Amino acid sequence: ERDGAVAVARTRLLRAIFVLSSQSVNVLGKYATRVPELTLQIHSDAFATKNVVDSTLWSALTAALQSSSKSTVKLRGTAALPSVEKLNGDCLRGFVHLCGRAGEALDAMVSEDTNGEGESQNDSIENAPYDFVEFTNCIASLPSVAKSWINAVASVDGGADKAKQCLKTITGSLSRIPVKKIASTPPVPGKDHEAGDDFEGSTANEVVDAQTELSKKSGRINEALVSSMRKGLKIMSLLLEAGPNDMSELDKPASSYALSSKTD
Repeated sequence: ERDGAVAVARTRLLRAIFVLSSQSVNVLGKYATRVPELTLQIHSDAFATKNVVDSTLWSALTAALQSSSKSTVKLRGTAALPSVEKLNGDCLRGFVHLCGRAGEALDAMVSEDTNGEGESQNDSIENAPYDFVEFTNCIASLPSVAKSWINAVASVDGGADKAKQCLKTITGSLSRIPVKKIASTPPVPGKDHEAGDDFEGSTANEVVDAQTELSKKSGRINEALVSSMRKGLKIMSLLLEAGPNDMSELDKPASSYALSSKTD
């Protein structure tokens, strides 16, 4: 129990560092990515496995700092940052993995409705749709992260097309969910993809524990989640359609690069 509490506290601390870094990329962001202890953790395979949302976002932001003409990032001590190419690849792989799990979870709901009781899923798969909402909420709330993500994906050969295909897959999965499987339950935190405290300080698993248990018992997916996923899909589609951005303006104010208003 104590280990679990420590893990939660560490996750919240890392999330807070990320949000602060993304709001002041060329000052706090540059400093954070020069701390060897932090860098070794957020770019490790173990971290990526357990924290796909955070790992993908950190890869995008760090790649942006590495690529920016105004930010030559050098680590203190002997540790070394991953190359820009690796960071871009990690960002795309993380997004593909995130979308794949979300689609798998949605398809399982359709399968259960068609064939009766389906196979039980592990928690990481069941919570994947909420992870997708958490990810797109951050993209919409933090302009520097949105710019970093699209540039990282576009920098990989065929990356943008691969990301678009992932979005199409989720769209198809959502369209196959029967209406009777959608239940009205409490809203999903961050469902409107607005800036605020929704993304900061809590993981998807913590936020949706009660809702996930309700979904398991009722066999339904809540209405707010479906709406949030659709908004998230539109946000990511708009980013991919707009294409790469000038990375020298990572600290551009949110009001000049807002996505949430375009999805309403």
